[in-house]
Amino acid sequence: MAPGDTQEVVVGILIARGTDRINSVKELKRKDEVAQIAYNLDFVLTPSPPAPDVSYYAGDESITLYWDDNAESYSEVDKLIEGQGFDDETYDFEGYRVWQFSDEIGSDRKLVAAFDIENDVVELTRNLTFGGVVVKDVIQSLNNEGLAREVTFKTDAIKGGKLINNNPYFYAVTAYGYSKNSDPVFLENPPKIIR
Repeated sequence: MAPGDTQEVVVGILIARGTDRINSVKELKRKDEVAQIAYNLDFVLTPSPPAPDVSYYAGDESITLYWDDNAESYSEVDKLIEGQGFDDETYDFEGYRVWQFSDEIGSDRKLVAAFDIENDVVELTRNLTFGGVVVKDVIQSLNNEGLAREVTFKTDAIKGGKLINNNPYFYAVTAYGYSKNSDPVFLENPPKIIR
């Protein structure tokens, strides 16, 4: 470089551990390919579904949540596997999960209801790697009983017992999309907590 020239240098540090030294190199190369794709995309990766627009009605010792279907048209190409030869490269809307929290910042999250499309998707999983071996961890089994956009609660899932009038309760409804060929296999919007 000549004096006064500038240059941008991008460095990435990757670590991978496989079942042996050969498998570790293979795993490192796989992670390098994914990191390079993400870098080439300027880290603009597949977005999660939009957050459902949630409203509520507070009844006598009950709370009813209801929401719009704005997330149900979600379908996004997984940019990390696009063009890799998979039969399906998209995340498509799969369902809703309803959460209760102990406060407005999202502490003590508890899943209180779930609704999903009637199809052949039976569980939400994540891949965990132990000693170079990928293991599927089941996060939630799906009931495949169809969608709902309304649910009523009469009990407090955080503290136990029935709901008490004029006490604050904190809920969120999240939408998630599913892609059988992607890792992770599902993308879920961050919860928008309502009081």
